Amino acid sequence: MSDRPIAALSDKAKIHTWLTWQEEPGRQLHQAITYKILNPQHPKAQTFVKWFKTLYER
Repeated sequence: MSDRPIAALSDKAKIHTWLTWQEEPGRQLHQAITYKILNPQHPKAQTFVKWFKTLYER
């Protein structure tokens, strides 16, 4: 592993685990938004959206 914090890897594992439990398992994260499995406008999704943006702004 690189110098990435364990927490970041844990978060990634959680979202991919969630994706495997969906109606059509195996979709990638961007597909979850494209196919409206994950609605970034939903109030409960805002925490995730904030985390996701922070993850890739580094």
